[in-house]
Amino acid sequence: FWVFQGRLRNVTATIVSALAIPTSVIGTFAIMNALGYDLNRLTLIGLTLAIGIFIDDAIVVIENIMKKMEEGEKPFQASFEGIKEVAFSILAISSVLLAFLSLWHLWMASWVCSLTPLR
Repeated sequence: FWVFQGRLRNVTATIVSALAIPTSVIGTFAIMNALGYDLNRLTLIGLTLAIGIFIDDAIVVIENIMKKMEEGEKPFQASFEGIKEVAFSILAISSVLLAFLSLWHLWMASWVCSLTPLR
């Protein structure tokens, strides 16, 4: 909590970032349960990466909104303009990471299957 507070310098931004972590974990477990996935090493690695990406994107958006508010814009206008400025970058980064992780998952699955003896 104090790490976020020192980095973001705003109580509201700190609370939003602190709530984003448990929300993303609970949501991920709910989706995994609904789809019937089990918890293994590959799932935990994906969960860790997804949470990191989600939190990093949230901090980038919050910092941009705070910058706009410090420049004198009203909170609603600052949030609209701040998100508009970084939305494409965040979507691009998330898409590239998603594509990379999908390819890595396919490679790991084929590698594991090649180690499994056929009967």
